[in-house]
Amino acid sequence: MKRISGDALGASRSSRPPPSTVNSSRRPRSAEPAEEAADVVADRISPAVGTVERIGERTCVLHTGADTVETLGVYLGLLGEDFRVTGPPELLAHLRRLAGRYARATA
Repeated sequence: MKRISGDALGASRSSRPPPSTVNSSRRPRSAEPAEEAADVVADRISPAVGTVERIGERTCVLHTGADTVETLGVYLGLLGEDFRVTGPPELLAHLRRLAGRYARATA
């Protein structure tokens, strides 16, 4: 059962903020558009990851945070769909390094 508030689907099953957003002033934060329906994305991610905002019938935004950009990269990989990264710059750099590493691993 998902909590729905306006156009946002709560990936978290409780009313408490996900652990990744508690005291997040120094933690990397991200809001990433995904090419999938909000309810599908909310079902794929851990309740602790964040919230999913419905944008359109087949698009949504994942609002998330973590202790490191590496963990944010893992969360995005769990989406299982195409996504667009808008920031922070450290996350963009990390994902570029991963893309190169995966490309070399499959060459």
